[in-house]
Amino acid sequence: MRLAILLAILLAAPFVNAIAEITYKFPIKNVEIEAYDCLNNDCSQTRQFSGTFPQGTTTNNGQITIKFPSTLATSQGYAIYYFSKGYLPEEARATWHTFGNQGIAKATINIPIEKKAVCRAVIDNFEIINDAHANLPLKIDVSASLNADTHSAFALSDNDVTFIPEHRKKEFYSVDTRVKLKISDENENTINEQSAKFERENALFAGTKAKTQFTFLPIKESKYKATVQTEITDNQCQKQESQTSTKEFIALSDSPRNECYTILNNLRTTKEEPFTIGFTKISNKANEFPINDQRYGIMPVPTEIQYKIKDTIQTEELSANPDSINPTTHTKSFVLQPGKYEIEVTAKAKGQCTKNTPETMSMTFTIPEKPRFNLTMQVLNNKGKPVDNAVIVLGEKTKKTDNGIAKFLNLIPGAYAYTISHQSGKDAGQIRITNTNLFFTTTLQPKTTEHQLTITIKDKQTKEPLDATIIIGSKTFSINGKGQLTLAKGEYVLTASSDGYIDEQKTITLEKDTEITILLEKIPAKKLKLDVFTIDAATKQQLNALVTVNEKTQQPLNGKTSFILPQGQYTVSASHSGYQTTTEQINLQQNTKITLELKQAFIGTFALSFQVNDSITNAPIKDATINVAGNTLLTGDSGKATIVIPSGMHTFTIIANEYHPFTNTISIDKDTTVQIKLIPSGIKVQTAEFTVLDEKTLQGIENAVITFQGMSATTNNNGKASFFNTNNGTFMYEITHPLYLTLRDQTTINGDAKITAIMRRNPDKEFPDDFLKIRIEKIEIEQNRALISYKNTGTKPINNVKTIIHLLGTDIRASAGPDDIRAGQKITHSIYLGENEELSGKYIARISIGNGKHNRVIHREIDYDSIRASLYDYS
Repeated sequence: MRLAILLAILLAAPFVNAIAEITYKFPIKNVEIEAYDCLNNDCSQTRQFSGTFPQGTTTNNGQITIKFPSTLATSQGYAIYYFSKGYLPEEARATWHTFGNQGIAKATINIPIEKKAVCRAVIDNFEIINDAHANLPLKIDVSASLNADTHSAFALSDNDVTFIPEHRKKEFYSVDTRVKLKISDENENTINEQSAKFERENALFAGTKAKTQFTFLPIKESKYKATVQTEITDNQCQKQESQTSTKEFIALSDSPRNECYTILNNLRTTKEEPFTIGFTKISNKANEFPINDQRYGIMPVPTEIQYKIKDTIQTEELSANPDSINPTTHTKSFVLQPGKYEIEVTAKAKGQCTKNTPETMSMTFTIPEKPRFNLTMQVLNNKGKPVDNAVIVLGEKTKKTDNGIAKFLNLIPGAYAYTISHQSGKDAGQIRITNTNLFFTTTLQPKTTEHQLTITIKDKQTKEPLDATIIIGSKTFSINGKGQLTLAKGEYVLTASSDGYIDEQKTITLEKDTEITILLEKIPAKKLKLDVFTIDAATKQQLNALVTVNEKTQQPLNGKTSFILPQGQYTVSASHSGYQTTTEQINLQQNTKITLELKQAFIGTFALSFQVNDSITNAPIKDATINVAGNTLLTGDSGKATIVIPSGMHTFTIIANEYHPFTNTISIDKDTTVQIKLIPSGIKVQTAEFTVLDEKTLQGIENAVITFQGMSATTNNNGKASFFNTNNGTFMYEITHPLYLTLRDQTTINGDAKITAIMRRNPDKEFPDDFLKIRIEKIEIEQNRALISYKNTGTKPINNVKTIIHLLGTDIRASAGPDDIRAGQKITHSIYLGENEELSGKYIARISIGNGKHNRVIHREIDYDSIRASLYDYS
């Protein structure tokens, strides 16, 4: 059973309220959560949780927030549990805190909630006992007890969280299991069937086993075969594999006379290396007298043993038992590779007998792959933000963080020392890998060049403390009269605001620990405060647009503008370069906050052509209906249709008889041809739908480019994009957007899939004006060169622009530049791609043009055999 451990170590962000506020996100919507204070090293002793759940302990939207105290309630931290019906429980050992500093420390953690891939309940120690004479074969009219141990399909992980909530054991830590017995005669006719259930209240707790007992009364002398089989019925398993154990035995009409017999029982296996089987045996020879004759006797004889695993057979002779009554235990070791096996053991008495019937037992078992696990390390700064390019040394491996993340793969269990170095701080410690993948979060201790700023806000007249909002640079936080934060040495512009008060702005030079007091003046009577927030209508990101109220115009700070105005009617308008002016009428009768959304202005119109073909025959499809930009088109005999539409993002849908419909989103900034291959309706289409969300607003991100399984797509205004006819397996994907940090991750596809990706905002939160002014003129790939032309259509120069082309999935990468491009200047580069005789087939070329801050990315599919660009182009 997989019970994951999450280590969240020491997050310090000294802002306000003295708590660590951690948001946990899950891949499914409905999750219950519990938490306890740990009182000892393995967290086997607990008490009531010292933190709080501001949103409750259940969620139906896939995320939940926990608030931890500013200092650890105990030195052992906390045990966190996540439960969802039909899934394995997940456990965490957390030590979040803020070092006791005043402030809110925030972080977001993804928690995997999964089902067990394959469940197996192993059967061993199967034995058949003569209830009248334990050391003799079965006799007709004498019942036989059939016993076997059934092992739970779940196992507990060694993850430093020993305590298990009692009320969760039956549903989440136990597995519903059924055991069936079938007895057949020598003609393979089933003569007896019995079953037992370990379900609900009787389900098998993880790591335990239960004795299963059946009784059988033979009615004729014959050779029999008993088969015990387990089935897992628990919904926490994706699938189950039945396990079996069998035994062949005889039933006699009378006690054995002048014959040899063997009783073989308790066949079992071990999980340790080398692989070992065990069993009990007793082989005897009975003399010729009847059992009720005082001269009747039996004596031990040696046993011949044959082992069969797959096609390998081994034999050995075991010495006679010390007596004729008590079985002895034997073991045999084998060297086996991971996989599924059936072991068959046949035992036969060795002696001069008129009759000598062997006994055979068998059982199925699985040897798992040697455990190796992945470690994902997340490095945060003391403000809870990811740290890029931090160097992590773990044992003999070294990695650099990307978006705060570094992954170490295929680690064997054990303890690993680590060090982390970065210009902003450092960290060191030890991580223990047990028997699960590990997500480990740590915070860099800041260098001493940072200083503490203490801010006090008071009413100017009464000198009473005020609740206020503080803006420093691009950071905003709230304080209750007084707050602290840690900043690097430098100069800062600080703005303090509070409802009913006039905003106050100060410039602060921070060279040492500093305390300041800001006095806010109440807004004069009969005047009201109007706060105007301006955002991009598409991305919902803040926009520093000029705001005009009647004839008064002000420059905003972080997307916000404030006006002190008398009551009355006002016309409020917002304008920004590259956007349409937005105007709203308001009746100001109280302090008011409004948000104005600005839409980007259209640059022009371009021709968009669709070429629609059959995905199997490549034949053009006539009369396919295309809906785009409020227009409906029909393809002609050649499968082509063309329309002139404004530039920007457009979602299109293609429908044709006897084909699956196709929907996608495309960005138009030039004449473009899109080649679409529809899949016949008789062929099952497997779809992967991505939803790309903003980390803070959880709103869909439009115009994000996703590269996945050799394909690319652009998200619509809801942040969604779909890939059709996808393959099963585990694949990497990449998501880029000019306002966000590039996201690279992997997902496992097994049928139709829905993947949610959370993107982190780029520290430069404004949408760069000049970014939209790089227009791609031409991209051609011929022979072993890429010809790329683009133009600066803006009014400002763009400096240090580099052109990079990379064939995804290969080592081929080439570049040109950097260039300083004047306004209106056109740049053309012919880039040599090199040659690689080992490459063949189609590849995606990722072409990036930019200077690291402003970038354009285009993906083209090329055939390396002919080095020719395909017809479609998603920009």
